[in-house]
Amino acid sequence: MNIEEKNRVKELIREYCLPSAKFYKPSSYAMKSIFEKLGECYISEGDFIELMYEEGFQPYPIKDSESKKFRAEIIPNEKIAPYYWGNGGRPWLYDNLKING
Repeated sequence: MNIEEKNRVKELIREYCLPSAKFYKPSSYAMKSIFEKLGECYISEGDFIELMYEEGFQPYPIKDSESKKFRAEIIPNEKIAPYYWGNGGRPWLYDNLKING
């Protein structure tokens, strides 16, 4: 990722993530795929974990996985909905969707 892409994704994290007492159910891998669509750029899982950490979200390990969990809540929004809510958390089915607006 270049610096512009990192800054864009960090801005999206600030816009759409809130600290939470509970762990967000999807893994860092699932979350990064949502932010890839929103940011319109490729994000490695390591970069995503680092960006979340830089924005104040502590990564927690998942047993037998390289993915992490975060105590974060994604703010429901019409821009995120096509990639997660109501779609079974399977963003790979929506590769051809374009973000409106």
